[in-house]
Amino acid sequence: MERDIFIISVYCLVVEIMQKIENSYKFRSKGFAPKLTDAEVITIEICGEFFKLHEDTEIYHYFRRHYLDYFPNLPDRTTFVRQSANLWQAKLICQRILVLASGAAGDAVQSIDTLPLPVCTYRAADGAINSLRHLPITGIARRKSWIITASNSACEFPAPE
Repeated sequence: MERDIFIISVYCLVVEIMQKIENSYKFRSKGFAPKLTDAEVITIEICGEFFKLHEDTEIYHYFRRHYLDYFPNLPDRTTFVRQSANLWQAKLICQRILVLASGAAGDAVQSIDTLPLPVCTYRAADGAINSLRHLPITGIARRKSWIITASNSACEFPAPE
């Protein structure tokens, strides 16, 4: 599938889902509506991740350079990133709707599992993490500590210096 058709298909799907969401939830309580619609922001993020662009700057510059005619109201990068970050609840609801629609809501492993996050590597310190090696582990970087999630339980360890 060509990228143009893929972007248009994703946009149509996101618009459909966002219409359902916006009927039930109110994401903005004050101020003007942004020039770039929420569906356009989510479409850009989904397509950017699919195109293996994992940083917000990469996604923004790619769409600014190649698809400005599709998204003529694309604001500056900081406004785009701020709007994108503020849509975290809408993205979560979109993900849940897609999982329910796919019929995989009860499956332990799903093809539409979560939003992509960079995963950190870790070092074992004094055997603290060695006991968790047999479990599926993901690390999420934080400023002063790492959160390690394994089997629905979270353990906080000091970040290695």
